[in-house]
Amino acid sequence: MFLYKYNSPLMQRLCEFWCPTRNTDLTGDGKAFISLWDLRILGGLPIYGAFYDVGVPTALELEGSKDGKQFLPPSCKYMLATLQNITSTSGHSHFWAPKRYLATILPKVVENFSYFGILESWSNKHEALTFLNVPEQHRQPTYLATFLSCWLCAFAFPLKNLGCIRPIVFKPASQLASGQRISLAIPVLDSIYRGLNELSRSSTPSRSCSNFSAHYVHAWTGQYFRSHCISVHDFVSAQMIAFHGASNGTSNGVSNVKKLTSVEAKAFVRSGQDINWIGNCMRNTRDRLFIDDSTLRQDADFLLSIRSCFLTLRYDNDHVVELYSPHRFSRQFGFCQNIPGALKPHLEEPSLQYLWSLFQTSTRVGTKSSFLIPACGMNNEIRS
Repeated sequence: MFLYKYNSPLMQRLCEFWCPTRNTDLTGDGKAFISLWDLRILGGLPIYGAFYDVGVPTALELEGSKDGKQFLPPSCKYMLATLQNITSTSGHSHFWAPKRYLATILPKVVENFSYFGILESWSNKHEALTFLNVPEQHRQPTYLATFLSCWLCAFAFPLKNLGCIRPIVFKPASQLASGQRISLAIPVLDSIYRGLNELSRSSTPSRSCSNFSAHYVHAWTGQYFRSHCISVHDFVSAQMIAFHGASNGTSNGVSNVKKLTSVEAKAFVRSGQDINWIGNCMRNTRDRLFIDDSTLRQDADFLLSIRSCFLTLRYDNDHVVELYSPHRFSRQFGFCQNIPGALKPHLEEPSLQYLWSLFQTSTRVGTKSSFLIPACGMNNEIRS
């Protein structure tokens, strides 16, 4: 969780060519933009999973159980108790430890990435856990859930109150720490679309208060527009870590790294000639036929990423719905690009129940439908 350097002129031009009615970027070589599959590959965010449900849990959720299984992991209860302790001693909740451990959770600038491959051993003697009297068997998941709370607020969903942990994320953070798979790519992409739409509709974008996780967009530009320096270190986690900064030339044997001026960026995006359309395409040496049945679980993320749907996001009292039209930038998946139609926009006021209904439709699997994924060729002309 650190800051990503980016090519400012390129990002500015991408925002200028943004189409808010279709949630795509308009280039001279076709429409393109970040997809659910890109978030899966670059950010490691799961697409198929449970609904990302935020909100302060009730007493029944914290203490209740069914068939011998608790509704929520115990780590959620300990984090809420920690929050109460912090607010009573310090008056605010920037961090989960006592007052003398207060620290900002905003990402830092990182210059040396070599230590990312070094894994430190876990110790259940952490001073903060001891201070909070967390039982030994719950210390590791509580520590992990606390970190995930920071990550959700500062990195995945930096939408409001930057630099503060919001107690509404304790519930999904504890579920993630317990091993539950939650669909994070859908709400993250929804927040990106919403942020870009607010910027494009603003009369003064430079003064817009729109916040979204732009670092995922930065990583996408690095993959498709080759705008970043690629790290030579081996990472076992999300690929976006490799795009750690802009460069103005060849670095560590990596060619075609661009640093564009404002005029060059406008011409570059408008032409679309050097876009790496197959940046995150599935590397199939031959055509593959998939059938959406119970055996497709390992490929469910790709299936959901090529399906037109409505993206959903619940954050505080905001219920956000955005259109997702992957057929408009289908060359990124290895298909011929076409415009077969568009989903009808929702007419009713978004509610939690309506969001849940759209999410179930978007993540439905086992439909018995079949689809062909073409072999990944290196010539972009055959995909146009």
